[in-house]
Amino acid sequence: MMSKHVIRMEKEIRAIANHLVELRHALFLTGAGISTPSGIPDFRSKGGLWSRYDSSVYANYLVFLEDPSFYWEMAMETTPLILDAEPNPIHESIAELEALGIVDAVITQNIDFLHQRAGSREIVELHGTYKTVTCMDCHQQIERRDIIKEIMDPAIDIPRCQCGGTYQPDVVLFHQVLDPAILHRAERLASECKTLIVVGSSLTVAPANLIPMIASKAGAKFFIFNASRTFLDQEADAVIAGDAVENMDSLMHMVRNNLD
Repeated sequence: MMSKHVIRMEKEIRAIANHLVELRHALFLTGAGISTPSGIPDFRSKGGLWSRYDSSVYANYLVFLEDPSFYWEMAMETTPLILDAEPNPIHESIAELEALGIVDAVITQNIDFLHQRAGSREIVELHGTYKTVTCMDCHQQIERRDIIKEIMDPAIDIPRCQCGGTYQPDVVLFHQVLDPAILHRAERLASECKTLIVVGSSLTVAPANLIPMIASKAGAKFFIFNASRTFLDQEADAVIAGDAVENMDSLMHMVRNNLD
């Protein structure tokens, strides 16, 4: 016999599915929690990357400008982890919702390129992408995989371009300003959507954590699928706590039933 909590949660997920199918023009905001099932740990969690590498040094843009070797030392661990990861059912569900004409776009805080690999087409990468690096001198952009031997070679402190310039990751490091055009697009999408769904984000990082309220103030409903509490739980139209893979699977099942 199902508990009252499970029955209530299923009822809420069904209401969200009905809402999505009826109104369409939905927007997803995704965070690190959707990539942990793909084997990419949440860097902020206990035992995560920031427990071994001081983010104020190894992922600090100002430090990178002075000495890039700190970042590239950390990249020896993160590069194979991220480049070898595969999309999971959450990424695939979001891509399917876009293909069905229900979702307009995805705003992601993630840098792992898994939304694209799952088939999503309209993606706003707030924090950049791990897929490429750019020479700071000649500005040539290449695939990170093209220099993976250099990244993984402990004898090479800093991977360099053929021109001699230093390669910079195409991700947004701490103390680095987000691309204004990308942020503006994210805010515009939030102000125009009918529904916003947050998945796998603790909503602790600004300005991404302000996007749900932009949507809400413009008249959209917003829902949170996350394992832990967020500061916007009281503002959300519904909070679906627990395993995001299971809950998103339930949502997709109910959406498909509505479309049949």
